[in-house]
Amino acid sequence: MSHLSPAMLQLLSVACRLRASGHTWEKIALEVHRSPETCRHWPERYADDWERLYRRARNRYLLEIGLEASLVQHSLLRSKDERILARCSQFLLGVELRVNRNLETPPDAAATAPSDSHRFADYLETLDEHQVKELVDQLVAIRQRLASQPGSPGDSVGAAAVAE
Repeated sequence: MSHLSPAMLQLLSVACRLRASGHTWEKIALEVHRSPETCRHWPERYADDWERLYRRARNRYLLEIGLEASLVQHSLLRSKDERILARCSQFLLGVELRVNRNLETPPDAAATAPSDSHRFADYLETLDEHQVKELVDQLVAIRQRLASQPGSPGDSVGAAAVAE
């Protein structure tokens, strides 16, 4: 149980949510009405609370972008380009194998090597707010472009071609 006041917990919660989604300390400081330097020290000063709140916020954020990525993968599975279909299928099979392996592996053993998800999350943490927005915009544009092509979810002819 935290020893922090509800007001401070709320500030940390907002800061963790923003940081987990790639915002800079300057942006966080504006939102919580504190200096960037003050905010930068919170992960160390309030380590236990920060870790708990940040992990929860990061999991939510990764779930959100994971859902976006799933939509893109889903649309790629309707591509008429066999190379795209092969790569998408290969990727999804690899994910399934890793998930199944992680379900069978004790937590300590799984923690020794970073997963693709962790490497992707590490990459996302290197991006600033503008770069994250660009990436999301690119993924949305790809999804929209694929949805408007023959073979999109509403196209039964394209769906039959994919099934072959």
